[in-house]
Amino acid sequence: MMVRYFKQIFLDSVQALQFITACRQLLLLCTAIIMARSSLSMSQIGFYEYILLLGNGLSGFWVNGMIQAFLADKESFRIKLPIYSSLLFLLSMLLATLLGLILWIQSEFYESSASQLIMAIAFLLFQVIGLVSEQLLVQHMKLKLSFWITLLSTSFIGIALIGLWIGDISLADFIAIQAVVYFVKCFLIFSAFKLQWICNLCEILEVVRKVMKYSLYFVISSLQPLIDGWLILWLTGQAQLLAVYRYGAREIPFLPAFSFSLGNASLPLLVQNQNVGLAQLKVISRSLIIKQSAIAFVFMFLAPIIIPFVFSKRFEESVLLFQIMLLAIPTRWVYSSTVMSACGYQSFLNRIAFIELIVNAILSIVLFYCLGLYGIALGTVIAYLLDKILSVYYLSRRGIALNSYCNINLIIMSFVVLGILFVISHQIFVS
Repeated sequence: MMVRYFKQIFLDSVQALQFITACRQLLLLCTAIIMARSSLSMSQIGFYEYILLLGNGLSGFWVNGMIQAFLADKESFRIKLPIYSSLLFLLSMLLATLLGLILWIQSEFYESSASQLIMAIAFLLFQVIGLVSEQLLVQHMKLKLSFWITLLSTSFIGIALIGLWIGDISLADFIAIQAVVYFVKCFLIFSAFKLQWICNLCEILEVVRKVMKYSLYFVISSLQPLIDGWLILWLTGQAQLLAVYRYGAREIPFLPAFSFSLGNASLPLLVQNQNVGLAQLKVISRSLIIKQSAIAFVFMFLAPIIIPFVFSKRFEESVLLFQIMLLAIPTRWVYSSTVMSACGYQSFLNRIAFIELIVNAILSIVLFYCLGLYGIALGTVIAYLLDKILSVYYLSRRGIALNSYCNINLIIMSFVVLGILFVISHQIFVS
């Protein structure tokens, strides 16, 4: 069965993309577990989590936006492929430098040395380029190469993680090793594409304009967790509380990966034939919802046992945060943003994302003074729900009914069951 699965990775771009994302999710989970059980202080863990938040915000443009743009307009981007190298490097370098300055300015909130900050900037730069480059390999059906590069890079970082666990390397060394691995990955991928350096500003601006059309929604959406992190540092001034929050806000491994991959896989067909694409999206997502619902139910009920067991008792405060954020899982099964991208409704999609961002920030600040960190988590869940309500409403006004692409009954049932399990779990394990 495993042999058949790996053969499929070499033939199916969707499974290849899922494999890449699953490897990344597994590595993030293992890193979180080992750091939680290591001798690192909560402040150091908070620093590393903050780096990951910055990386996610930076990759919102590339990993989500560029891939969506590429899928929606393949032929145009295939022609422009040679300038990706210069475009990726220039913009990523500028953005990573900006985020590095943010790290330096906010260094008072966490325990960090100058070497850690420098390595963090390098890590941010090459991580983002590596992430989007490996997905471009998949889109161009270089599946064997993407498999081996992903497997080898994950293995090398895994070995470094073992060194961090047993205390042979420091946090700064671990960050530096990841930066080197991502740099080598970028070099290998660019070599495979034989990409050349092109400094034609007009061509670069043209591609940026095209990508921004599709990526602005994802850029704004990816800023939400980052804003949550900024709010925690601003309102509390304690990086250790950021660590507590991030471990609670951590999603169930692999669930987002498969949901995101399904949306990406459906986009080309939605562009070519909307009715067929909508029907296929609904059929395929049904089995995904059933499987992910079962997993979410187990995690919701047993979170008070699972979180302290996996991450150690110093993260017991993360349990309720995890359960609150888990209530947002059903919103991932509403692929309204994918449908809007395919239909060309980017302008309104961007407005929805901006509204969600503002609502999230305001609610998080207000609820923080009432509920503390739990208020920030609740504000995020409400903002996610608002995003889906607005996008579904917009599509319905344009003749695309919710039940044409969404298993709404299953989603509502899952949400209700999650809510019931949340109350029961709290009564049994907490009260």
